[in-house]
Amino acid sequence: MDLPTAWNHDDKSSYLSVDESGLRVNYGLGLMAGAVRANYPISPQCKLFYFEVDIINEGENKQIGIGFCDKVVSLNGMPGWYNNSWGYHGDDGKLFCCSGSGIAFRNLKGTLYPCVGLRSQGGSIEVNFGSRKFKFAGTYAYRCW
Repeated sequence: MDLPTAWNHDDKSSYLSVDESGLRVNYGLGLMAGAVRANYPISPQCKLFYFEVDIINEGENKQIGIGFCDKVVSLNGMPGWYNNSWGYHGDDGKLFCCSGSGIAFRNLKGTLYPCVGLRSQGGSIEVNFGSRKFKFAGTYAYRCW
């Protein structure tokens, strides 16, 4: 079973760059939000999937979103702004579901990919899909149950 291990260098907004490791994402210049999908979807065999995102630099306006989306969701926005997309936004602490409002992270369906979105000049995040020990390993020792 293939599980997400890194961000997909070829499946991202032009406003974002992904480092060689595939784990760090940086927001470049621009005024629009951009997102990136993981290299593999979450397996349907996983009843629970866990990953951690470290905010390296929140950037100028702190607009960073973490969530899930399917393969056809536009990457020119934040997680949760489009149908089949769900996200938590750090700038306002709100959860977004399919078009920018509503309850997120309930009844998620389809082939879902972890994704992050940034709209914050200087913003930078790093993901841990389980290649190293999780910071909250006491609670989540595995990434797929």
